[in-house]
Amino acid sequence: MNTSRSVTVISEKTGSMLKVTANTPFGSVAIFAIAKRGSIMNMTAMPPICCASCPVAIIQPRANRNAETITNVGRPIVAGEACGTALVSKEPLSFWGGFCPRTGEIIDRRHECSGANVAGRIFVFPQGKGSSTSSATLMEGIKTGVAPAAIINLKVDPILALGSIVSDELYNRAMPIVVLDDKDFYSIKEDDYLTIEPDGKVLVSTKPSAK
Repeated sequence: MNTSRSVTVISEKTGSMLKVTANTPFGSVAIFAIAKRGSIMNMTAMPPICCASCPVAIIQPRANRNAETITNVGRPIVAGEACGTALVSKEPLSFWGGFCPRTGEIIDRRHECSGANVAGRIFVFPQGKGSSTSSATLMEGIKTGVAPAAIINLKVDPILALGSIVSDELYNRAMPIVVLDDKDFYSIKEDDYLTIEPDGKVLVSTKPSAK
């Protein structure tokens, strides 16, 4: 269960993430947070997701209370719940050679999201590509706690689905995957706050329109 924690954002940056400190049942530890420096001090800390004895957590900013919420209905390929900010790409990605399962960084230097970190975010991209080894790479990322919180695709990708399903069998830890139609998929913008429900609904919290 998520618990509220007060965290202090410090100046060190790691890719697109910030390093923060927080009190946990394991003591004061460094945690990587997806937030702009100084913008959010009270966040929701996920329980340790690396292993039972590892003080690792992903911190997610809360949804903006003044945001406009849109509900999209998708097809759950791997059912589950997740929430987080959107990392959006219009390009396919091969997780094999394109994603680092130790850090969560996109390491394909030809990809438009190169250098971005997907850990704890909702990764919105059309589909995977390339080697079937992407399943194993995704599984490793889920195991180490740096995989996306969920994936939203335009097309069903059996390779990524297999990685999430097998991870659930081996580690009791699955990553939700949802497919949206073109209109709903392309309506999601970078840093929208997304909530994914087990039935495939995607709640999109966007910034209020300027009047």
